[in-house]
Amino acid sequence: MPGTRVGAVWRHTNEKGRAHYDQRAAVYGALLADIDARLGAAGDHGIIVMDGDGTDLTYQREHRKLKLATQHIIEDPWFIGSHNSQPVQAAELLAYTAYQVVPRHPGKDFMWDWWSRQLPAAEAPRRI
Repeated sequence: MPGTRVGAVWRHTNEKGRAHYDQRAAVYGALLADIDARLGAAGDHGIIVMDGDGTDLTYQREHRKLKLATQHIIEDPWFIGSHNSQPVQAAELLAYTAYQVVPRHPGKDFMWDWWSRQLPAAEAPRRI
């Protein structure tokens, strides 16, 4: 898809329960702010499309934290089940590939370089 950019972010946590949920929201909020800033710098607008059914309101809450007057992400995320969308399936494969870069599980060493090998123009998964 022309103009598509690929990136991934991560954060290590040992938190459990509610604290883990809060960390996940913070990571998504930081990612959202970064994407919004990049869109603004480019003078462009965008929308987030993600796997799911929208029942987890974390994502909507993070979107609503963006300043309406200056935001470049124009809407709450659009949820589409990956079973109905090849682009969402592709995004899931990218996310899984990015995940393999971070923990480097010994049994999956054949995947450690997939991100850099298959996506040489993409930034490495970034810790936030």
